[in-house]
Amino acid sequence: MIVSPVFSFLFLTMPAATASPISSTLKLDQAFYDWECSDGSVEVTVKTYECSETGLYQLTAQLTSKAGRIIEVNLSNDQPCQESLWTARVTELRCIDQVRNNLAKVSVTAQVDPVLWKEALGY
Repeated sequence: MIVSPVFSFLFLTMPAATASPISSTLKLDQAFYDWECSDGSVEVTVKTYECSETGLYQLTAQLTSKAGRIIEVNLSNDQPCQESLWTARVTELRCIDQVRNNLAKVSVTAQVDPVLWKEALGY
């Protein structure tokens, strides 16, 4: 088979396609996460060793203010699969303590591999 130089040039200069994993959203029960007021902001934490190797792709906290404003923030972990603490700090909502705050609701969702997490997803 003869390949034209133009085709070879185009093929070699095109960016490689990368497939992102297919995921499902899993709403976490309050028992799996915590939030607290710290230095006037809200800190959301999840303790788990789950990571991309075990099918956990992302943790996202959603904070709803008493005025109805919704803020979503991704939790981060500097050493996934080794460190158990995932955290996010939200400075946009003022928070003095668990009683004196501007929060109506805090929830956390996980983006997970639907095959590896099928029991938790109820499949």
